[in-house]
Amino acid sequence: MSKERVLQGGKSRSAAYGALNGAYWMLYCVAVSYAGVFLLDRNYSSSQIGAIIAAGYVLGLLLQSAAAPLADRAGRAPVAVMTVEAAGIALTLLVLMHSPEKGLFLTATFTVLIALVVSIQPQVNAFTFYLERFGTEIPFGLCRGVGSASYAALSAVMGLLTVRVGILSIPAAGLIVAALFLFLMLLFCRAGIPPRRPRSPSGRRVTVKSEAFRPMLGGTAAFCFCWAGWR
Repeated sequence: MSKERVLQGGKSRSAAYGALNGAYWMLYCVAVSYAGVFLLDRNYSSSQIGAIIAAGYVLGLLLQSAAAPLADRAGRAPVAVMTVEAAGIALTLLVLMHSPEKGLFLTATFTVLIALVVSIQPQVNAFTFYLERFGTEIPFGLCRGVGSASYAALSAVMGLLTVRVGILSIPAAGLIVAALFLFLMLLFCRAGIPPRRPRSPSGRRVTVKSEAFRPMLGGTAAFCFCWAGWR
């Protein structure tokens, strides 16, 4: 027997998309904004933390360049790509829960965490186009405002938790938010498949042109990673 579809109304899709923005920006708060707090506790210097964040951003651009063509396919491809990336975020946060000490492994883990969070952000923004294929107009500004409010609320709460509970409250909170993100992806998956839209040729041209920048981005990420890991 087929499962009952969810999120069939425009208001329910808009509410779910607002929650998705909230979940994403809370993940960003944990992974990027509180990166310095976590890594300082693991005896990283300010320059090493900056190098890790820089490497994460550069790797995130590379991941986004690879994920974008997959997410642009028909069917549930955007949902599938974001689900895989969110699962990767949850996995890295689970590793951080075991409190690894300063070293190459922790450097690589946190770099990957930041890269995954950065790479998923454009897809969250572009997800409005996926939802509008159902015939629903998404209030993007309002939904993005939910993301900003969620970021501010969690940032204030995390400031208290890190002092009163401890540094492991950072990955623990991230795991809870990642679970929320994955739950929303499940709802969007069960909402059905939207009508297919014609593919624009401009995206392919941009992708081809971006090939020339990938070696430069990869080299920059490698430099930052090595600087943070061995300095």
